[in-house]
Amino acid sequence: MRMTEDSAEKARVEAEAVCVRLLQAAPAVAAAPVELQEHLAAAWLRKIEALGTLERNADAVAEVDAFTRYFDQGTGTPESAWPWLVQAACRKVVALARQSELLRALEIAESVQARFEHTRALAVREWVAYAGLEEIRIRTAMGETFARVDMVRHAQRLAERFGADEWPATRALVGRIRLRRARMLSELDYDDEALSELSAVRADFDDAEDPGAQEVAADALHMRSRLLKLLHRDEEARSEQRALLAAYAHSTCPEIRQTHVLARFDVIAWAEEAADEAGNDADHLDAWIDACDALIHDHADSHDGFVVLRVNQALRHKARALRRLGDAGADEGDQDDQDDHLERADKVADEQWTRYRDHPDAAVQAELIDAMLERLEARDRPGQVLDEAERLLQHLQRSGPIQAASPQLVRILLLKSWALRALGRPRQALETFALLPADASTGETDPVLSRLRVNVQIERGRLLRQMERPDEALDALSLAPDLLDDVVESGKAGFDKPLRRAVARAMDLRIDILAEATPPKDDDTPFGQSVPLEPAEQAYAQAVHALDQRFHADDDASVRSMVADALYSLAVHQRERAHPHEAIASYDLLLNRFAADAAPAIEPRVASAFLNKAYLLLNGLDRPEAALPVYDALMARFANATGGKLRDSVAKGAASRLTCLNRLQDRGVAVNYGDQYEDLTPAQRDAIAGTLDRADALRDEDKYRDAIALYDQVLTQHVESLHPELRRLCRNAMTNKAFCYARLNQREASLAVNDEVIARYGSDLSTTAEKDVALAMSNKAVDLDKLGRHDEELEVYAQIIERWRHADVAYLRLRVASAMFGKACTLADRDPESALAGYRQVLDGYLSAGEANLRLQAAKSAVNLGILLRKLGRHADALRPCERLLQACGGETDEQINAQLIRARISLARTYAPAGAPEKAVAMYRELLILPPRQLSETQRKELDKELLALPGGRLGLVGLFKAARGKLMGK
Repeated sequence: MRMTEDSAEKARVEAEAVCVRLLQAAPAVAAAPVELQEHLAAAWLRKIEALGTLERNADAVAEVDAFTRYFDQGTGTPESAWPWLVQAACRKVVALARQSELLRALEIAESVQARFEHTRALAVREWVAYAGLEEIRIRTAMGETFARVDMVRHAQRLAERFGADEWPATRALVGRIRLRRARMLSELDYDDEALSELSAVRADFDDAEDPGAQEVAADALHMRSRLLKLLHRDEEARSEQRALLAAYAHSTCPEIRQTHVLARFDVIAWAEEAADEAGNDADHLDAWIDACDALIHDHADSHDGFVVLRVNQALRHKARALRRLGDAGADEGDQDDQDDHLERADKVADEQWTRYRDHPDAAVQAELIDAMLERLEARDRPGQVLDEAERLLQHLQRSGPIQAASPQLVRILLLKSWALRALGRPRQALETFALLPADASTGETDPVLSRLRVNVQIERGRLLRQMERPDEALDALSLAPDLLDDVVESGKAGFDKPLRRAVARAMDLRIDILAEATPPKDDDTPFGQSVPLEPAEQAYAQAVHALDQRFHADDDASVRSMVADALYSLAVHQRERAHPHEAIASYDLLLNRFAADAAPAIEPRVASAFLNKAYLLLNGLDRPEAALPVYDALMARFANATGGKLRDSVAKGAASRLTCLNRLQDRGVAVNYGDQYEDLTPAQRDAIAGTLDRADALRDEDKYRDAIALYDQVLTQHVESLHPELRRLCRNAMTNKAFCYARLNQREASLAVNDEVIARYGSDLSTTAEKDVALAMSNKAVDLDKLGRHDEELEVYAQIIERWRHADVAYLRLRVASAMFGKACTLADRDPESALAGYRQVLDGYLSAGEANLRLQAAKSAVNLGILLRKLGRHADALRPCERLLQACGGETDEQINAQLIRARISLARTYAPAGAPEKAVAMYRELLILPPRQLSETQRKELDKELLALPGGRLGLVGLFKAARGKLMGK
């Protein structure tokens, strides 16, 4: 049985005591009786094995050297001592290899095989085979493909040489050599040969009675299962896995139990992989949890540190899967389901903590802390996070001072700091890091620890920024790149992306702080005028360029995206602060770096950079001739774009390009709208525009028929033209013509014109065309509503929402919000629940919008939501949307929104009493009835008077109202 770490220290102490006693009795081997030599050799080798298990490799090497000096008499060494010497030499090989002294280890392994090449003693041949296996391990670790090819042959020779030995330990070693050969074949992409070898090993060892040989058979089956999975032969892999789990379910051999638990953990890992591919699918998550439960059931009573570690990993995975189930419930709006699964996850973690917090194995402790940290990192309640972070800190400190460089310590401190910051205690949050060195640049070369230390600098930077100590924040953040440089210089540059991301985030935060230190923009400076750069602006630009220099070519798209965003923000900053030439240089740098980058997060930035640069050239610097090729580059780069944002950018570019061409033509420059289009002189264009202006004037005077006649005059002559400018003018004429028909209440005619706008111009890639088509579709929905064709009306709303759901043009967002509101209104009578969902969607999506017309749609939705809920008898629910609206928009200046606020108060006044709050109803009625006449009509006032009087205490409320009004008149 192999020695475990738990038993190794005890074995070392006992063996050392025996060695001391026997060496005192026989200081030299020549004077030692044979029986004493045997006892001494056994104890000494036991001590060496224990040192190896404890990973005290230097001590093990020293003991082997002392052992060899005592027993090795050169050519005079008796054969009885050979098994001891060869075993000691092999132990030294292993210890040296663990210390990365591979050449010394290899030299000893080769010398062992050479010295005892011809021995027939089975006890010696066991260790010669062992030395051969170690040579294979060392050479494959040192070499590349050619080394593996040589070692495949060497493994075959060893198997043939020692395969017939009737010595159980040697037979098991031969099995290990064949397993290693199969692994090397797989690494060389000889997968079929590897699978065949594994099958043969299992067949040869399956019926063995020796536990070591049985372990080889189990490992062969396990390796075969994993290789099949790697080859995507999933059903075969699962079949082998099931065979292993069934065959060795009741084995008591510790090594086989370890293989069994590894196979169980493979089931967990594969279930997690399937769950990740399926998203938060309940069936896959349940299968993942079942796999965890199976491992826990089979191995929870084990005391083997290796197995206990896997049990803890299974518990962590189970809690993780339960949290994912909770997320699935949240996605479906089932709060109770989410709470239930999160409670179960917490119960699993609590039981894990209770059972294993005092376990002596360091690896188990590390896994336990990781599980607790994973739970904390999933929580968003700072009070809970703070309490549990304190508990973990105390746990780490239970045996004395903790290691400052511990990754787990850093994670705990980061969580504690986050919790304190979220609780409004930034000073204490900053003091949290007192356990760590103040200087993060310590020459650390471990990527994981370096990343955590960068995260500490980021957290410090945020806290110092929050505490208005920007210079200290900048100093803290400036250390992050040094950590990355230390890792690069150590030769671990290709390590993990998270460190590079963390350093980029630190540099990005530093950029934000420097940007905040720049002077505010001067709105009085004319657009396009240039003013000198301030020193703070130069520092800001230098920080952006440092980020660009370090990371613009990073292979991680998220890091490159940070660079693109920083360059874009710098260009916008420079444009807004009257540094147009610097802004163009920043746009150019962004485009030079990323114009060809196909990363989804970067392409929209590139498109916006094209647009902004062209806009600045066109309207800021009045250089349409320079702007035109930028628009052309935008159109060429994203000609085949399908994403909504990119199509929006192309549409904006197409519209602005047309403006650019028109401006150049007005200046006498010969422009080419396209070889396929007819000529259109400025005079012809102005004549058509003049006709449309006269039509618009007639429309504004309510002379709709006369306006229609002029619109038709333009349409008759030019509606079939493909010229982009003529299409724009005709589209304008057509939308206005439809409006005139609607005002004349000729809904069928209006509908026909709107349909024609949609059919003719629905595919035009231009922002102005998109706006006109969106307006036509909105007006079409109104026409269908007036005509009572509500099913078709709902279809149009759905088309608007689907087409422009992700648009960033304010007008198109308004059309979407209006469509969502209109759809909910139409559904209110036929499908109240869908209507409620629609109103909530508008309320949630647009209440905080920057544009007043979008907030208006949210305000109307809040009021209608409250009214509909009241009609459905859900009075308590009806209060929330209106109260939310008043809280969010109480200080509004927009008249239309203020009108909705009055409607919201009326709805609340009518809802409070049936919701069980009559005193609030009386107060709200009183508040409404003292509004000035321009805010509350006489009809509304009379209705509210009656409703107030009908309430219990309403007459008293009215008396109070009269007194309040009288007090105002008397100046009190």
